Amino acid sequence: MIDPNKTELRQRAVSVRRKLGDKPQRSRQCLEQACSLESFKTASTVLWYIDVRGELMTTDAVGQELIANERRCVVPYCDGDELRLVEIQRWDELETGAFGILEPAPAIRELEPRHVSIRDVDLVFVPGVAFDRCGGRLGYGKGYYDRLLSQAPERLVRIGLAFDCQVLTALPTQPHDIPMHWIVTESEVLACAPLPGVHSKGEAC
Repeated sequence: MIDPNKTELRQRAVSVRRKLGDKPQRSRQCLEQACSLESFKTASTVLWYIDVRGELMTTDAVGQELIANERRCVVPYCDGDELRLVEIQRWDELETGAFGILEPAPAIRELEPRHVSIRDVDLVFVPGVAFDRCGGRLGYGKGYYDRLLSQAPERLVRIGLAFDCQVLTALPTQPHDIPMHWIVTESEVLACAPLPGVHSKGEAC
């Protein structure tokens, strides 16, 4: 059943994000903060999203990660109603796939050593239409990330990446909605549900 409140919030948030200027610089500022977190520095396997349609831009950061080659770089692709995860090692291993999003090329997906389980990921950067200050997330309504993250181990660090304009005071949530441990924007690092041993330089919910 479609929640009319979420639908209206989603439309408004997308509209505000679409009008936002200087997205490349704002994205760099956000990712500098996110990548300075100790949980990122110590992660061996990181799941990235590849930005599309006005999302906070991750492509430069993913490219830098591939060049640095300090940890496994994993990206998702759509397989029916599920997200599958694949390690990429070069930027040219991505091709435009479902919904116009860059995804691992079919030839890369067929390489079994590149397949990654969410249970083997240490940290995930999660996109969203909007977030709230306690870790709530409003996605695009298809539930891809909620289904994926419901299978994850408790140790997985979940970081929502967003522009300041996407962070609201509160969002309507349901039991199946997976909250973020951190929300990182161009100006804030919000510790929503920190893991043991992880400390925030921002505010806690």
